[in-house]
Amino acid sequence: MNRRQLLALATALSGAWLAGCSGTPVTKNQLADAVVPPPDASAPQLTPIDAFADALNRRLAPKATNLVWSPWSVAMMLAMLRDGAGGATASEFDKLLHADATFDARLADGWRRMAHATGEPLHAGNAVWAQAGPTWKQPFRDKLTALAASLKVVDFTMSPATVEREINAWVSDRTAQKIPELLNGDVDASTRMVLVNAVHFKAPWQVEFAEAPGGDFRTPTKTVQTPYLQGNESFEGYRGGGWTAATVPCQNGEFDLVVALADDPAVAPSACPWPVLTDSAAASGPASAHALVSLTMPAWKLRYRAKLEQILAAAGIPTAFDPTRADFSAMTADEPLYVGFVVHQATIEVTAKGIEAAAATAAGMRASGAAAEPVPLRLDRPFAYALVHRATRTPLFVGQVADPTAQESELA
Repeated sequence: MNRRQLLALATALSGAWLAGCSGTPVTKNQLADAVVPPPDASAPQLTPIDAFADALNRRLAPKATNLVWSPWSVAMMLAMLRDGAGGATASEFDKLLHADATFDARLADGWRRMAHATGEPLHAGNAVWAQAGPTWKQPFRDKLTALAASLKVVDFTMSPATVEREINAWVSDRTAQKIPELLNGDVDASTRMVLVNAVHFKAPWQVEFAEAPGGDFRTPTKTVQTPYLQGNESFEGYRGGGWTAATVPCQNGEFDLVVALADDPAVAPSACPWPVLTDSAAASGPASAHALVSLTMPAWKLRYRAKLEQILAAAGIPTAFDPTRADFSAMTADEPLYVGFVVHQATIEVTAKGIEAAAATAAGMRASGAAAEPVPLRLDRPFAYALVHRATRTPLFVGQVADPTAQESELA
């Protein structure tokens, strides 16, 4: 049985939690991954998360420091929360995500196209663990179905640690063991629901890099020695507005790694204009801004873990985290809920052969034109990067490299 047949079987097994039980508690335990349908024949819809990703990226990295995170994973988790929110809480989610009535449909369209990309470099899943007993409202469940979210009913009150281990195992399995422990004591007896997104991406380059001699990399505080990779061909790129960028295609040409370096060493990577990272053709304006780029970049491997409650509250959804004001009445009327925690982890590795990245996000609900000559681009000081789905311009992974010799980064 091939992977697509397995996904079809998963469809039959999932979704039963959504069927026919409006007005009654969900009691049957099941967590089969829901199938992601193939995209339709219409033109790709541009991602709805660009503005959100740009704004949150600046909050996560206001200065030159190592960073890797997945705007798509965080946005997918927030979209599931938004589907259960009401009143002022829902309005705050809409403003943060720049969401309109088409938001979920456009998000789902991008997922379908990425999930069914040639070679299937992307594997992802949405899952929900819900407390047994409460009546989870049918419209909310229907919206989760549209986002291919599967569900398992559990009892947080009796065994929160057991449920947390199960969630971690699910995430580890779907990220190729790159994120073995997303949650660490976050689930407790007051938890009523945990909503999770996990994503794993792995693809070789369209043309492999050559391993170049090691050299200096100027971090914000010191100079370190790091191995470098040299492109075996010139890449499409952009030069203008104080930035030089290169687009490195993955195999089959449906995903690109975009790297961007400021002309001024004093300018932090987080200041890179968002269109340069996700759509340099649109950012370039005059044809003279297009360029061929001869790229030299370090190999790098980064990890990042963040608790996002304060970041997201400051970004525009404080009510969701307030036990006295949060409105998630679209989820259930049985008891008032609020968001107790949001955890995000991501990892990325760039080598001569290709790129591999993984991320997971969990939220816990608690009660209450080319130049004639290539432009040289040597990434030997802090730079920005983004892994982008070409057709929809979805920013799958985004970050910056301030020190390629340091792998760990964490926001407490």
